[in-house]
Amino acid sequence: MPLAKWSTRSDLPGRLRLAHPRIRVRAAAERVAAALDPISGVQLFELNTRTGRLLIHYDPAAIVRDEILSAVEHTLPSERPQPQRRRVQSDDVPARPWKHLQLSTSSFALTLCGISVFVPSLASAAIVITLISSVHILRSAAHSLFVERRTRVDILDAAVVLLSLGFRKTPAAALMVWIVDVGDTLLEASSNSTRDALSRIFGEQVRHTWILVDGVEVECLVDRLEEGDIVVVRAGEQIPVDGVIVEGEAMVDQSALTGEAAPVERMQTERVMAMTVVLAGRILVQVTAVGENTSAGKMVRIIEQALEHQSEIALISEEFADLMVVPTLGLGAVGFGTTGASSMLAIINADFGTGIRIAGPVALLTSLSVAARNGILIKNGRILESIHTLDAIVFDKTGTLTEEVPQVACITCWTEGLTERELLAWVVAAEAEFNHPIAQALRAEAARQDVSIPVATDSRYHVGLGAEVELVQGRLKVGSRRYMEREGIGLAARSRPTEQRSASSTVYVALNSTLIGQIELSVRARPEARRIIQTLREQRGIKHLYLISGDHEEATAALAQELGFDTYFHSVLPEQKAEYVANLQAQGLRVGMVGDGINDSAALSRADCSISLQGASDIAVDMADVVFLDGNLAKFEMLFEISENLTNNVRTSFALIAIPNAILITGALTGIFGLGSSLVLNNLFNVVASANGTLDQNRQQPPRQTTPDPGPPLLTEQHA
Repeated sequence: MPLAKWSTRSDLPGRLRLAHPRIRVRAAAERVAAALDPISGVQLFELNTRTGRLLIHYDPAAIVRDEILSAVEHTLPSERPQPQRRRVQSDDVPARPWKHLQLSTSSFALTLCGISVFVPSLASAAIVITLISSVHILRSAAHSLFVERRTRVDILDAAVVLLSLGFRKTPAAALMVWIVDVGDTLLEASSNSTRDALSRIFGEQVRHTWILVDGVEVECLVDRLEEGDIVVVRAGEQIPVDGVIVEGEAMVDQSALTGEAAPVERMQTERVMAMTVVLAGRILVQVTAVGENTSAGKMVRIIEQALEHQSEIALISEEFADLMVVPTLGLGAVGFGTTGASSMLAIINADFGTGIRIAGPVALLTSLSVAARNGILIKNGRILESIHTLDAIVFDKTGTLTEEVPQVACITCWTEGLTERELLAWVVAAEAEFNHPIAQALRAEAARQDVSIPVATDSRYHVGLGAEVELVQGRLKVGSRRYMEREGIGLAARSRPTEQRSASSTVYVALNSTLIGQIELSVRARPEARRIIQTLREQRGIKHLYLISGDHEEATAALAQELGFDTYFHSVLPEQKAEYVANLQAQGLRVGMVGDGINDSAALSRADCSISLQGASDIAVDMADVVFLDGNLAKFEMLFEISENLTNNVRTSFALIAIPNAILITGALTGIFGLGSSLVLNNLFNVVASANGTLDQNRQQPPRQTTPDPGPPLLTEQHA
């Protein structure tokens, strides 16, 4: 059967290799894959977008070769497909080949101008080729003037080219065009290189893995894995998916994702992530996410989106450069009247925008790359620049300042005949569908005591309050004091000795609207929390640090005093957390919010800058501008350093452009500098500024050590 543009490379029973030039385009490869996926006789197929090859393994007893050829024949029509808006991958056809064409044309024009100096007969041709090579510059200037109706720095570039040609300074015009094209090409190459490097931060994903099928290990393409498959990973192998360990234990290197230098131990029921490496052991992993849906895939996508946000300082610098267009043209006219054409062209060439337009994005790319290498995921590049200017930071308590999972400290039964084991079993049954820290602590205690969990039905969850389920014994309600009071369940007759303990939470239990017991959970502050609070106040100058919690006053006050908070808010409902942030903003403060749960999502969204932890809920991570991938608050120090360094870097780059250009303009007005000097010096400092943007000034540094102190006295609670 003939195939239009398809060619057969090899044809063996059960194995067919085809080639098609269009497979190099990812969209076309996806159409071929979609056509082959439903065919049951096809056991395995592999598309190579670099070579344009398609390898198919099939069962000759279930399907014949011609059926496969028929399936793929019409997937790639011979006519040219309509262009699609899509992100270009490293193995796709280059998105903008005309960049290289522009540089080639301007290089030819510059060469021709050089030759025309010795061969005058080529002068006219040199003018024409130079004019053709400058079309994109002239078009950009025309767009600024007639479409955007704005005076942008593109107008100065066009003016230099046209005036140079008008004054028969063709080599200068050609050099100007060539320099612009070189700058654009270098910027694109730098951006692509940095984007590729950011993608490679998380490592190159393996393409093949082993899955367990009916007790037998079978090799499979990672792209073909589905949720629920069981993947086998041994020592020295990369984990190809996000999943849960169902058998075995291993030491896992997570440094590619979290920046953690030390490997972590992972065992049954614990989660593992794609792109991490098993150093020792053997584990069976049940797949929960593959490819772009994995944590690593989402991180790459988030970083790519962050690159679209231009630095605020760079925007201000570009606005300044645009404002300088008319004055520069005016000074050029003055230079023409006093010194001549060369002075005028030198002044017009000394624009302030070209260099910062390159240096600003390059500095941002570098900072995002450094942050990602050190386990800090930044979703919005503009946020990075302003983090160090925050006036206030609000910290959620549970899971953010405390260790994620508390411990069961005491179980009290208030009903005759009810045992602690029974009470614990009922509470775990009520929390069975949830994965918040308290539910995890209760399940861990039940597993330690080997408690049998009853089956619960009609489960309902009241966010920030508690849960209720139906048991054989009746309607069970589990939750906070506020939840019990809302449900009309009296607590006054019961003693509350455990609730007076510091830094503890109490879960109350009621059966058929009668209080039957309570479970006290103790929490410990994160070991780095006090040092970070002290550093933010003393070294970063953030005077307004708040602790906010839905917990009762005793537990919240004790933790606030332990960590050195001046002000705390307790018994705060989830919807009220965002109101507290808004009230602080109304006082003129720039507010950062640090949280890790569903309860914090509204507040994270409301804050000027939101920070979450990798161990946080998906909603909290989605809302956050910044994520600490290793869940360690010590990343605050590095985050502030990267933010300050970015700001300083862009300011330095702007100075490297503004000061020399101001000197050039002054020198041109006095006749010291001409067009040649302006072209060389202006673009030399543009290159220096761009190189400054690539400086890796934000290397990972050990946390600063601070001497612990008893902290300031605890103030009375204040309500924003």
